[in-house]
Amino acid sequence: MDNTKEEKSASDVLSGFFAKTQKFWIVFLILLVVVSVAIGILVTVKNNATQKGANFLDSAVSSYFKAKSTLDGDELANAEEKFLSDVKGFAETNGNNDNSVRANMMIAELYFEKADWKNSLDYWTKAGEMAKSYLAGIAYYNA
Repeated sequence: MDNTKEEKSASDVLSGFFAKTQKFWIVFLILLVVVSVAIGILVTVKNNATQKGANFLDSAVSSYFKAKSTLDGDELANAEEKFLSDVKGFAETNGNNDNSVRANMMIAELYFEKADWKNSLDYWTKAGEMAKSYLAGIAYYNA
């Protein structure tokens, strides 16, 4: 009787390994696809929300500058109050991101134009304190 072991080739060993762990690899690949799709959806939703916020701020500023150039007296004061109300509401509900920093900077600039130094300083500082924004340096400088 021959007691020598039969040597298997590398491809036999590898195919045997994959045959034994086939279910694991199928589940792993399915999970990888699901996670990739979920990440793609999350990134798309975040980008759309950021774009929507930027569009809102651009529209608010445009409306305010239009009112500033065409209105005066009580009408201008009403336009300023509407602008402040809209942008403050946006800044408070939008979270801690670049759009919120921009909103706080816009509010600070309006208070600065009205010579309301305390509120202007408060909003410049608030904008600067928002973490991870490229606008923080500008806000602190203006404060």
